[in-house]
Amino acid sequence: MNQKSDNSNEALLDTLKELIDRTYILENEYKDLKKSYDDLQTFLKEILEVTPNALWVFNEDESIFLQNFPEATYRKDLVSYFDFKNTKL
Repeated sequence: MNQKSDNSNEALLDTLKELIDRTYILENEYKDLKKSYDDLQTFLKEILEVTPNALWVFNEDESIFLQNFPEATYRKDLVSYFDFKNTKL
């Protein structure tokens, strides 16, 4: 009975170690993805900054993701002219 318990404990410890190892892998993948996303945002901001016209980039929920002229007022009445639901990306 003791050997069975030892084998069970060893299997549990091996499974726990594998879970911890995979958690570290996922954490590193998340950090890489976050850095890539931040780099993409920086790249888009740099492009928008050199554009002479006021531009807005919207999220799916119609909130502003990026804009090149922060002093430009976000006006809901202008957004009503956009057809977000039927726009193909």
